[in-house]
Amino acid sequence: MLAANAVVFISGRTGDFHVVAVNRTDRHLLWDVKLPAQPVFGGLSLTPAGDVLVPLVDGRVACVGREKESHAGVVKELKFPLR
Repeated sequence: MLAANAVVFISGRTGDFHVVAVNRTDRHLLWDVKLPAQPVFGGLSLTPAGDVLVPLVDGRVACVGREKESHAGVVKELKFPLR
């Protein structure tokens, strides 16, 4: 997936999956975040705020974003339906 300043993709194999972002210009690693479960491949989406949504095969959705205080990736689990 192409974002404004990065290429975002899923990396890994059974039991160890990551969402990775690489700078589009210099190919420098921006962040690498371990997912809590296997992703549904082809399901990445980008929110207007710049977070990456990753559907997981167990029915959850991981929201990979950034904490304001640091540059480390953060995984938040979203549960549906949202209320």
